[in-house]
Amino acid sequence: MPLSFDAEDSLFVVFRGAAAASSLAVPEAIPVPVAKLEGPWDVSFQPGRGAPASAKLPALIPLNEDADPGIKYFSGVATYKKTFLAPSRYRAGRPLLLDLGRVGDLAEVRVNRKMMGAVWQAPFRIDIGSAVKQRQLA
Repeated sequence: MPLSFDAEDSLFVVFRGAAAASSLAVPEAIPVPVAKLEGPWDVSFQPGRGAPASAKLPALIPLNEDADPGIKYFSGVATYKKTFLAPSRYRAGRPLLLDLGRVGDLAEVRVNRKMMGAVWQAPFRIDIGSAVKQRQLA
């Protein structure tokens, strides 16, 4: 019975019958990077908290690294948005992990308007494969 969870996650599994073996060593699955989402990100900010309505950040960076004090000291909900093409060798529906790097508190992830879930602990990765569309060749 394959189980998949991240480092520092925990899980209880209860079996109703005796196991055929007392233990089984499963090799660790090591994610292989297939693309990096580089370049600018559009960010919109919760109104009434001192930040501009929106900004274009040159890269996916923590807000406290921005020069604008309204962004640098912002506390509230910030929404990051980026359009990207899936890697050409990717096949729709297969697992595809999005690694968010470092997240301050919590990140909800939506892809193609589909809620993928939330991450709140390291490693900040989430499978977005079920929402990624197959590339259409011209």
